[in-house]
Amino acid sequence: MCLPNGCPVNVSPNDLSAGTVLCIIFFICVSTYFVVGILYKKAVESASGIDLLPHTSFWTSLPGLIKDGYLFFISPCLGDRRVKTSKIIKSPLEMVKRVENP
Repeated sequence: MCLPNGCPVNVSPNDLSAGTVLCIIFFICVSTYFVVGILYKKAVESASGIDLLPHTSFWTSLPGLIKDGYLFFISPCLGDRRVKTSKIIKSPLEMVKRVENP
């Protein structure tokens, strides 16, 4: 039901939006993932230090993956200022040529 000026009547300013609920669920799931993963690695695998993190190789490579994704996304905008990729092997044939002619 609406009032004559168009404002809804039954809206409470303390209601949570769908986005807020999704953020709360997301952070609860991430927290649970880390807590359960750390407890499992500590109890079952007797890990310590950084090895306690579940999927350690993924989390340690994530900053580099984010950087690579950013550079891939922004590279059309960089033009001639982009990082030179001359040392990157683009095909298996280039690898064979570099091995034969160092």
